[in-house]
Amino acid sequence: MGCAKPSRAPFGGDSPLGRDVGSAYDLGGNVPHIGIVVDRKGASRRYMIEHNIGQGPRIEDVLFNWKITGHYRYYGPAL
Repeated sequence: MGCAKPSRAPFGGDSPLGRDVGSAYDLGGNVPHIGIVVDRKGASRRYMIEHNIGQGPRIEDVLFNWKITGHYRYYGPAL
């Protein structure tokens, strides 16, 4: 079974599936956070991020709201 692996490649392509599927963030003060790319686009026309920042899971247009410290890519079979 495939797994998410760290990637330094930038987000790209028409679909987040099979490409970069998550980001690691620094929320400030060296507070880490993880977001998963979903297949819906926000007002920015970028793919939205599902994350849980303490108020329950949310899907928001926040791809570039925080400092990105890493990307994760799925290398397993097509979903």
